[in-house]
Amino acid sequence: MPNLRLSFPEHLVDLRHVGLPGAHHRGDAFWLGACTILTGILFPPWLGRCGFAIAEFARRGRDFALAGAAVAVALDDSGRIERCGIALFGLGAVPLHASAAETALTGSGADDVGADEVGRLAVDGLDAVPADLHASAEYRRHVGAVIVARAWQRAVQEARSA
Repeated sequence: MPNLRLSFPEHLVDLRHVGLPGAHHRGDAFWLGACTILTGILFPPWLGRCGFAIAEFARRGRDFALAGAAVAVALDDSGRIERCGIALFGLGAVPLHASAAETALTGSGADDVGADEVGRLAVDGLDAVPADLHASAEYRRHVGAVIVARAWQRAVQEARSA
């Protein structure tokens, strides 16, 4: 849910607090307290030529992902990027919002931006990528860029056919 929240920041959430603490928000980080129940979520629809994709990489099926991305893109009638959302997971202690990449991409022609470039933009500047026995920080960053590129390709393809 936090990954989607970062891709679609204008959502509405209905929380019921059984006790304190409740929902917490700091910058792009969002988490629920121990006594909070998520009772509803609403993502306002993106209208027009829109595409969405989620991709992740895990070494084995049903393992936690080493890296993943949720991507949304909306194209105007001329194929320019009206808006986009890119959320990253497995690349930090909490899901991350690739806002600099979104800003750089908005207004560009979808044909003018390569998927690999989008992947590099999304992971550029990540400074606290975790390293553990499963993967080094460098490997996670590389895989993250590849995963963003794959999700971006699928989202743009869907938007073009919408």
